[in-house]
Amino acid sequence: AYLARYQDGLRILDVSDVNSIQEIGHLPPEFPAEDEIYNDVKLVEAGGSTYAILASDLVGAVVVEVTDPAAPTVVAHFGSPPVDGAAIGVHTLAVDAGRAYLGNPEVGLEIWDLADPRAPGYLGRWFHPGGQGYLHDLFVRGDRAYLNYWSDGMAIVDVADPAAVQLIGNFAGYGQNTSHSSWVMDIAGKP
Repeated sequence: AYLARYQDGLRILDVSDVNSIQEIGHLPPEFPAEDEIYNDVKLVEAGGSTYAILASDLVGAVVVEVTDPAAPTVVAHFGSPPVDGAAIGVHTLAVDAGRAYLGNPEVGLEIWDLADPRAPGYLGRWFHPGGQGYLHDLFVRGDRAYLNYWSDGMAIVDVADPAAVQLIGNFAGYGQNTSHSSWVMDIAGKP
């Protein structure tokens, strides 16, 4: 299990015996003096190695090689850090089909190629036309991203072409616009 523990950093646990969970690795944030936090974590496998992608409020996304979970090592950074000293950088992230989707409240959705996690490639971005910002959470499957905006409801976007992300639909008409998180599943063969 890989835990993003805010100002404590990344904790890696062996959960093979749930009655005796053991910590096997720890990586503190890179900038503890600036109160850096890791708010989210997802795993990627590429080139025979395993990487944890962490959402940092200071530097964007942090790529940590965890092939040896006892020795996690920072190998790259990508994504937009906070704009103009804003307090929040990347708040949440998703990984799907070799791409990272970063939710940065200041710049919206960023899409990156993770073919080589040590050198991610920028593919595109999208900002909600409502302009309220704060992308709080997201879920991605295939060509659709489900974006939970704190002030603009839930937006569904087509990410087939990351350089030209298109809004498919938006749901905000339920008495308040806050959309905290979502999960998508198939029912009768349809998402």
